Parts: sequence; structure tokens; C-alpha cells
Amino acid sequence: MSGYKALLKREIRYLRYDRTSRLLQVWLPLAAMLFFVVLFGDGVIRSISVAVIDEDHTDLSRAFEQELDLSKRLQIEADYTTFVAAERGIREERISAVIVIPDQFAAHLIQGQRATIFTAISGTNLSTEGQVSAVVEEAADAFTSKWQLQRFEENGIQPPATQPTLCPICIRSHTLFNPSLNYGTYLAPVFLPMMLIILTSMATIYAVGRELKYGTSDEWLAGADYRLSKALICKMAPIIVSGMVMVILMIILWHYIMAIPIHGSLFWLLCSSWLLLAAYQSIGVMLVAITGNMRLALSLGGGYAVLAFTFSGMTFPAIAMWQPFRVLSNLFPFTHYMEIVVDQLLRGAPVRYSFSATCSLLSFVLLPWVTIPRLKSILTDPKYRGRL
Repeated sequence: MSGYKALLKREIRYLRYDRTSRLLQVWLPLAAMLFFVVLFGDGVIRSISVAVIDEDHTDLSRAFEQELDLSKRLQIEADYTTFVAAERGIREERISAVIVIPDQFAAHLIQGQRATIFTAISGTNLSTEGQVSAVVEEAADAFTSKWQLQRFEENGIQPPATQPTLCPICIRSHTLFNPSLNYGTYLAPVFLPMMLIILTSMATIYAVGRELKYGTSDEWLAGADYRLSKALICKMAPIIVSGMVMVILMIILWHYIMAIPIHGSLFWLLCSSWLLLAAYQSIGVMLVAITGNMRLALSLGGGYAVLAFTFSGMTFPAIAMWQPFRVLSNLFPFTHYMEIVVDQLLRGAPVRYSFSATCSLLSFVLLPWVTIPRLKSILTDPKYRGRL
């Protein structure tokens, strides 16, 4: 045990006096968490700047504009009175859309004809423009119902007799796992673990790679009686402990600060999060073993960790991916971890549905250890020492 204790003291000493280690394991994770909490603090898109061009100038057109203004998601800018000026505003990114109420809007409604509302949307931000389209549709439905109800009442037809006419087909949709459509609920469980795996990969590669860079690999192995498994366990211990603390803090932020409910097993979510970090630690060790070069391993490790976000299915649905890319997505631990997060955090699915994804994570922890013999030969070979 004295050998383990000495190695652990050596790694803790590095953490205390090595600025890069502290930055990767402590300060950057804390700063990133604070950043994402502030970023997703509101959770929903509000006050999207739009222009409303009223070419009809009637009570009905003004009533429709008021219906648009009721939505907190839109901020109607009064500076635009013509479509040409509003289009210029879109090109200059001062507004996101222009909504045109055309001439004869009221006349067409009164005559029982279809009245058309025109919208011009930038299209450069799908989330924002999707919100604009949804608000316009909701406002049109609400305005039409109110106007028709008023006409029926004027003709002596009272509710509920008016309801089948106002809404012959009624759609009642229920969002099961994110009813407030909060962007933080959807994106925070993606970005926070992604940030942790990037920093954990970098910290692991740096911790092993610096033994080569500074030529201290002999001293490190000698302290472990040249048993690389013992040396690696002590090397990884401070990183995984700090990572475990960050995971606990991350889940506290999810639940208590960002008000994301945990519908499934908190224990399974914690264990799978720690398993995710261990998987990226193993991959970091493997990259150092393959390259024998800290700088190259850092580049590959960072690229591999970032690519996981693309293939996780959270930005573009995995089911819609080209089949080879769907297969490729399984080569990233983060893909399997997100299955667990969706099941246990959002859906509240039974643990058995997350078992296969957890086994996949475990395979990533164990598989890179086949490169241990090569890593030992690199650490004991003088030609690899002093290299960046």
C-alpha cells in the first residue's frame, strides 16, 4: 500500500503545483458549468424581433396584430412600415422575420373568403424561425376563433353550439417529457457531459503524456515497481475523483438550478456518468499508447470527443442518418450515454432499457487496455522522452 500512497501523493502534488492540471480538472469544468447555467437560464426563446406590416389598416387587421403582440416570444418592432425596409432589416440581422397583413384582409374575411397572411423568415436559425411560424399559426387560430365566435353571437348562436363549427377537428397535443418546451431541459444534458468528456480526455492525455514530455516516465514506473496497471490506477484516481465530483455538481445543477426533473433512476444516471468519464480516460490512455506523442494525442483526443456530439443523435436524429453513419455513431461512448440520459433523466424508463447502453460504455472502459503492452514499451524507450 505504501507504493500506492506514494504514487497518489505524487499525482496530488502535480495537481497542486501544475497549472494545466488544475485548469483541466477544476477551473475549466466549473467555469463551463456556470456558463451553461447562465446560457440556459431562461430556457425558452423570448422577444424575437419581428416586423408587422399592416397594409389593410382596419379594425380586424389591428386585432390580428394585437393577437401577435400577446405572445411573449415575439417583440414587434415599430420602426418598420414598409416591406422593403423590413426586408433590409432581415438582411442586416436587426429582425428575424416580417409578417405582412395584406390589403383586403378584412374584406376577404367578411365575404367568407380565405384571408392570407404572408411571412418572410430569414431561415438562418431554424429554432428561432420555427418559433415565429408557430406563433403566427397560434395567433391566426386564436384570432379566427374569436372573430367567428363574435359573428355567431351577433346572429344569436351561443356556445356551446358554436364550438363544432369553430373547431370541427380539435387537436389536443401533450408533450410528455418536456412540457414547457424548455431548451435548457433538452440541451443542458447534452452540453454539460460533452464539456466534461472533452476536459477529462485532455486531462488524462496530459497526465500520461507529460511523463514522456518531461522524461519522468522511469521515475513514475519505478514508483510502481514497473507495474503499469498500478501506475495508471494511481495516475487516473485524482482525475476520476474530480470528475465524479463534477458529475454530482452537474446533476445538482440540472435538478435544483435548472429545474430539470429526474424521472428515472438517479443511481443509474450517476453510475453511467462516472462510467462515461472512465471510458474517455481509457481512450485517452490508448491514444497516448498509439501515438507516443502528447501533442498528437491531445489533438486526436479532442477531435474524437467533439465528434461524439455530431453523432450522438441529439442534433440530427440518428434514425435519419445515412446507415454507415448510424453504425459509426456506435463507436463513441457519448452516443450510448445519451441513450441512458434520455431514458433515465427525461423518460423515466425502467433501468432494464438502459442496460445494453451501459454494457457498451463498459466495453469502452475495458477495450483500450489491450494497448497497455505498447504503452509500457513507449514509457521505457528513451527515444520517446522529451517529445511534445
